[in-house]
Formats: sequence, C-alpha cells, structure tokens
Amino acid sequence: MFDVSTRNWERRLHAGRLWTPDPAFNLAVEQARLAAIRHTQRLRTGTAPSDRRVERIPALVDVWDSLDPVQSRNLLAHLRRVAEATEGRLPAVLPAFPGSVEGGSNDDLLGGSTL
Repeated sequence: MFDVSTRNWERRLHAGRLWTPDPAFNLAVEQARLAAIRHTQRLRTGTAPSDRRVERIPALVDVWDSLDPVQSRNLLAHLRRVAEATEGRLPAVLPAFPGSVEGGSNDDLLGGSTL
C-alpha cells in the first residue's frame, strides 16, 4: 500500500500541478500556469511571448518565476541576446529568426514556416 501511495504522489508531483487544502487557490494557480503556457512560445531565437512584444515579458517573467524559474530565465536570456545584438536598444517586437534585428510582422513569421 505504501509503494502505491508513493508512486501516486510522485506522479502527482511530476504532473506540474499544485495541491493545497484550498481548492480556490489550486484553481487560480492552475489557471495562471495554463495562461503562461498559452502566452509563451519557443522561436528559433529563443523563448518569447506569443505576440513577440517586449512589453509582455515582465508579466510572463513574474508568472514563470513562481511556476518554473527555468522558463523565466530563458525569457530573460533571450531578451539579453536581443539587447546585445541591438546595442542595448530593444525593438518593440522580438525577432523570430536568428540574425534579424527587427521583429518584423507576424506575416513574415507565417511565411517563414511554410514547407
């Protein structure tokens, strides 16, 4: 019985969900986690907000700091690389492709992902 309980507990921990005695708090944390996942994407240049806007990064960093610090560090590392490439002047929209300094439009991104 103890082994079954331990396996179930380990599986629950690896699922990435928080369980406390307060169901409202659990739901709020789960909704924040899902919202952060939906608003974060992996580009060729690094991790970025889904709309690639620099102004969205502080809010995502705050959420990821409490949920998954690795994702938070990835967002900040991507921002640092872009800042280094642009001599400290961040564009309003992060570039989707390596080597490009300006963010461009989402149409460029869609055109670059065709087969």
